[in-house]
Order: sequence, then structure tokens, then C-alpha cells
Amino acid sequence: MSKCVEDRSMTVRDAIYALGVEPTGFRPPRQRLFANVARRVGLSYRAVRCAFYGEVGSEHRVVQKILGAARTNGQIEAEQLAGKFEAVVAGLLASDENFHRESIDALLHAARSLRDVYRPRNMESEQ
Repeated sequence: MSKCVEDRSMTVRDAIYALGVEPTGFRPPRQRLFANVARRVGLSYRAVRCAFYGEVGSEHRVVQKILGAARTNGQIEAEQLAGKFEAVVAGLLASDENFHRESIDALLHAARSLRDVYRPRNMESEQ
């Protein structure tokens, strides 16, 4: 994830890069980037290209679909990373709980924080 999708300032360009970058981290040329995103989101190449270059408004269905897919992708990645943190914690607990206490606490806190990013917020609690 290039940027937290929960952040309202995420642009459609950020979302396209987050969705279209290769699993290896390689940043492909724009043609392949647009094709990757179009395939993942179920849009046409042209629609993704128009969204990238700002030819459609921020309320357009194409932009909303891309941002929604990036959010879903971010949720999946956050959940996978939290699971990996918890697996490391299980290993540390098995080896020496007292010696690794600070690391265990930090990893559990990180896993909780990752999951909290995408948890819906209650509007009443903010007021």
C-alpha cells in the first residue's frame, strides 16, 4: 500500500498505483499499469486511463470503483500482515515469553492497529 486508503486525501492515481504494481514491487510502464488495474477492477483500459489523467470527475463511477477496490485491497493486505505478526508472536511465546515481552507487545499492538484502520468508526463517539 502506497498510502492508507482510509485517508480521504488518497487520489485516484495513488489507488491505481496501489492496485497495478507488480507483486515484486516493480512499477510497470503506464500501459501495463492501466491494463493490470482494468483487469483487477473489471473496467476498460480506457476508463482507467481517463481516471488516471483526471478526465472524469471524482464522483464518477469509475473513480469510485477504483477507490473501492484499493480500499478492499488494503483491507486484505492489512489482515494478512496482522496474521503474520501474530504468527511471529506465537513463535516468540513458544521460545521465551519473558525475554521477548517487549517485542510481543509491540507486534500485538501493530496487529491491532492494522485491523483498526479499516474498522468502521462510530460517528457519535467523535462528537
